[in-house]
Amino acid sequence: MNSNTEDVSEIVLQLRAIRAAVETAARMPAELIGRDELAALMDLGVSTLDRMKAARQIGPAELRLGGAVKWHFREVLMWLSHPTPAGELYDAKAWTPIWAELQKRNAKN
Repeated sequence: MNSNTEDVSEIVLQLRAIRAAVETAARMPAELIGRDELAALMDLGVSTLDRMKAARQIGPAELRLGGAVKWHFREVLMWLSHPTPAGELYDAKAWTPIWAELQKRNAKN
């Protein structure tokens, strides 16, 4: 395949992943989500999510509630929809100031 065909194929795969995430998100009305829901939004297995979490590759801050790990659903959606210029997801360290800025902008509006 030529590079244009490969580029289009990659875009199609990304669009499918986004559509799956949006469809999953539409079924999750709760303010907080758990690991299973976050893994489903990211189209990952829970063990892969756990490895990413251990490596601090998950941008949104986690909350611990009685032994369970949860994330704010709105922050997760914003994180997934605001990748780096290279198309990667921000890690925890890089995401924190970006999230703070997004919240500031939303507070002004």
